[in-house]
Amino acid sequence: MFIDGDTILPIVCWESCNEECITAEAKVNVTFRVDMSEYSGSFTTPEVNGTFNGWCGNCNALDDTDGDNIWETTIELDQDTFEYKFSHDTWTGQESLDSNLSCTKTTTDEGGTFTNRIILITGDTVLPAVCWESCDTCGADSTMSILSVVNTQHFSLYPNPAQEAFIIDANNWGSESVRISLFNSLGVNVYNVLKTDRSPEEIQVSELKNGMYIVTIESSHGRYIYRMVVSE
Repeated sequence: MFIDGDTILPIVCWESCNEECITAEAKVNVTFRVDMSEYSGSFTTPEVNGTFNGWCGNCNALDDTDGDNIWETTIELDQDTFEYKFSHDTWTGQESLDSNLSCTKTTTDEGGTFTNRIILITGDTVLPAVCWESCDTCGADSTMSILSVVNTQHFSLYPNPAQEAFIIDANNWGSESVRISLFNSLGVNVYNVLKTDRSPEEIQVSELKNGMYIVTIESSHGRYIYRMVVSE
């Protein structure tokens, strides 16, 4: 560097010529969950395989400690987009996913054509317990909308579509604690709360992108899944 007078050098990052330090995004925890209750084959241990583990087989086995047939595992991942699918017993069996499902992506390369689940990770995420080979929970009616919930004996959700916020109310919340989650179309958990009081739950959506979202409510009544539209 040539100096020909008083000079204030720019602030540089340690061991770099860059004026700004480039900080890698922190890794986050992602919990993968699959409901095996409607799987008709035989299996011992489900696993999750994807671009994050090189489709390695049993590197990320799932467990079902409470015996409810919902198998899960938590993996520390970068904030990125990943393809994945569930399999079992080191690829002895694997999901055959429909390319028309909203949570899948089909890719064709020199190795063939593959349809996998896809997800964008932007923070700590607990994925819904989807049914094997489905984007929905087991037993969920994929055609059910928020309008069909209003007159049920337990929960009411309104308005739909929502612009600023929507409300979940209940004549009977059921158990003392109720898990409420909101997922976008890629399965990213954008809202999650363990509710312990009886008041209505207001969920702000004004900063969310327009589109279809999935609301899940888990209480002693069971697991409910509803579709919510966010629009301007």
